[in-house]
Amino acid sequence: MNRYTHYIFGLLCIIIIFLSIDIYYKYQQFSQYHQKLSHKTVTSTASEIETILVSLERELKLFVNQEKPLLSRLYYEPENKALKKQLENKMRGYFPEHIEFTIADHEGNIILNRDIFTAYPQCQENIKQTSENKKQALLRLHNSPGSKKQHYDIMHSFNPDNSNSHQEAVFFISYSIEPLRQLLANRQIEHHSLFVINTYQQKKIEFINEQTLLAVKKNSLSRLQAAGEEQLIEGTQWTIIDVVNPHYRKNELFILILQHVLLLIFFVIISGLFIKAIRNEIKNSTNTHLLLEGVENERRRISMEMHDHILADITHLSRKVMYSQNIDKHQINEQLLNMTTSIRSLIDDLHPNSLDLLGIEAALQSYINKHLSGIEFPDYSLKINPEIDSLLKPYQKYTLFRVLIELINNIINHAQTTSYTLDGTLRDGMIEFKIKDNGIGLKNNNSHDSGLGLNNIKSRCQMLGASLSMMDNTPKGTVTIIQMNSRD
Repeated sequence: MNRYTHYIFGLLCIIIIFLSIDIYYKYQQFSQYHQKLSHKTVTSTASEIETILVSLERELKLFVNQEKPLLSRLYYEPENKALKKQLENKMRGYFPEHIEFTIADHEGNIILNRDIFTAYPQCQENIKQTSENKKQALLRLHNSPGSKKQHYDIMHSFNPDNSNSHQEAVFFISYSIEPLRQLLANRQIEHHSLFVINTYQQKKIEFINEQTLLAVKKNSLSRLQAAGEEQLIEGTQWTIIDVVNPHYRKNELFILILQHVLLLIFFVIISGLFIKAIRNEIKNSTNTHLLLEGVENERRRISMEMHDHILADITHLSRKVMYSQNIDKHQINEQLLNMTTSIRSLIDDLHPNSLDLLGIEAALQSYINKHLSGIEFPDYSLKINPEIDSLLKPYQKYTLFRVLIELINNIINHAQTTSYTLDGTLRDGMIEFKIKDNGIGLKNNNSHDSGLGLNNIKSRCQMLGASLSMMDNTPKGTVTIIQMNSRD
């Protein structure tokens, strides 16, 4: 049995290792799959934004080159309403989705539309960089008051007086960030967070959709950036980031662990049932062996009884009838009666008629009176609830009868008792037989721990589905209890 148990536990350890490896690889597959999705998302989204911005840059460059005379005049005459009206009309035709436009000098000072557009210091610095380096388009997000709180600018430098001066003017247009935010919302994958940061301004979040806002609030930006995929948007200082939501990752890992734990529990249950089946098979095999050994001993006893007594009496009687001339009929009759009594006693030992007719108590009483009573035997008290007989099947009655007889014989032979009691009760659907004696107890009686008789008793109880327990009595002696379900 231990060998099979070791096999099961060894297999269990292998299963645990296998499930752990399976969890690891499945989670790695999950992570790699979403990593690929994130990479594809940031690459395609950055490319789409770049396409939008490049298109705007080209349009702005074309517009500045075509309208440079008008822009130069407005640079020097910003209050000229006619020129301003003319530029506004052209802007509506070229850039219908723009918010505002303005002209600034190389230091970032607003020249045109000074009353409705105020650039921040960082914008002035960007304008200065555009003017000095003659960059075609610098994209920046500005946080201006009012309705234009979130917008980005596309800038292009030009020389208002066609001189060789490096101090060029800058023309730039403001666009609402809302279309880009909507683009992010459309591109965002379920369970992912897609957002843009400004690497120039200490990784400040530039614009974000509502679905991602909660995830960014719950986790630090550096942690999300480290866990996700990112892509720089060319021509800007924007970096687009896509990351799997940490809560979704934890849920996926929890589900994987839960699934494999359930598999492990299922395997443990199956293993437990398998071990129990093996144990039952071994017990049944042992019980069968003990029962067969008990049956063989009983056959040997009956054979010796018939050989030594009945067969000897018949042989003696046969010789007397054959060789005796004067047959004493009275003596022969007496011998025949003795043989009849012996046979009846042997039959009664095998299966007492009183067990079927009168019940367990009467059968026990009859057996004790015939074999276990007298001066040399201890006193006893016997009381069994008569309802028990109606709840037991015939084979159960006979098995219980043999068990109780064996227990009484053990008490008489080994317990050194002067008296014992046997009670059979019915309580809460349980049949209980309790035998008490005032003998030497379990500690001083080695016969309770070993011996064929006790093994036979245990095997018979297991056949009945009954439990057998033995304990010390107070103040001395032993208590033996047999319990079984009355419905079995």
